Amino acid sequence: MASVVDSLPYEGDPEYPFNNVLNSLFPIDAMFEFNTTYEGNITTHKFLGRYASFSRVLSDKVIGRYKILSENACTKISINKEDQNKILLVSRGDCNFVTKVLNIIESNAKPKAIIIANNEPYRGLVTMYSNTFNQDGALSTPIVFITYEDGKLLQSVENIDILLQISTASIGNWLSIVISIVLSPPLLIILVYCLILCGQRVRRRQISKRNTELVNNLPVYVYNDDQLIMESDFEKNIGSIEPGVTDPSLFAKTASKRLRILTSPNDYFRAFKCSICLEKYEPLHSRVMVLECKHMYHQKCLSRWLINFRRSCPLCNSTIFKDNLLTGHEVTYGSVDMEAGVTEGSSREAEVQRPFNYRSMSSQGSFQRPLLISRPSAILNCYHNDCEGPQLSTSIDSV
Repeated sequence: MASVVDSLPYEGDPEYPFNNVLNSLFPIDAMFEFNTTYEGNITTHKFLGRYASFSRVLSDKVIGRYKILSENACTKISINKEDQNKILLVSRGDCNFVTKVLNIIESNAKPKAIIIANNEPYRGLVTMYSNTFNQDGALSTPIVFITYEDGKLLQSVENIDILLQISTASIGNWLSIVISIVLSPPLLIILVYCLILCGQRVRRRQISKRNTELVNNLPVYVYNDDQLIMESDFEKNIGSIEPGVTDPSLFAKTASKRLRILTSPNDYFRAFKCSICLEKYEPLHSRVMVLECKHMYHQKCLSRWLINFRRSCPLCNSTIFKDNLLTGHEVTYGSVDMEAGVTEGSSREAEVQRPFNYRSMSSQGSFQRPLLISRPSAILNCYHNDCEGPQLSTSIDSV
């Protein structure tokens, strides 16, 4: 190949790298024109051909007479002197395209262009391709493929002294690329796949953004055994605790200001472990969030779950539809400690003092699930105060 390139009487095409990339990916057509005269009437004939992937794409016109080779150009050929500097046409078959082109170039033909006609009728245009031939663009001779019928047309007027004109189809390079993309099934599939991926990424970002806003709107509470304290109130009143008070159950009683709290089971289902990370809640240290279904989790655990996984409760799988669920301080349930009766001698403590025969529930006619249907504080405290009894929890807990 090096000897062929060195022997070429012309320099490489400076626009070849760009044209070669386009021609390798997208088919580019050439336009053939010639005129015939019959009884004084001039008829213009036009037909399309297709550039080879290793061919130069014409930016201007090539005009000249043409010659149809009687040989198939699969071996070395010899051209008469009067047929030099013409447009040469050879039939397809018996060898590959590159072999034909090399044999013509290595001869003394010095062709203006090389046309290879199909040897099978009723076939469309094909792109002659090679991934090794003329990679540097040193061969600037246009190489075009035409159909069998157009080859026969040129053969029928070969004896007439006519000029054949070759140019690039006027549809335009970029418009041709767009049409090729639209009409090419593989490229269309890739384009649709990329659009689907982009759409999914945009949708995931939008969902993640909405879920982040939802998490930011959820209030944070401080876990305190049988109640949850609003974090903002906890931070404001933490300095009002008497020195030496370390029992979490006495925090609400020793606080000098009113606290917004949630009580179980009216406002949340009491649990001792986070159902996501399975770690125990630490009184007055663990920050928790409560969903509309009354299940609570660690703040960080629930935030990651809602943002990265699903917008639903990890336990009961109830979907969260409201973006303003428990927004900021606008708590729709819960109470203030004094209003809830969390004081000495309150009705709630009296409820704890009243004995409750929870074993009699198993003797009812129909089976009931007290853990899901009704969770009175008396039952919870009975279990909690009984060292030998189990501790009820809505999370996965070990005995």
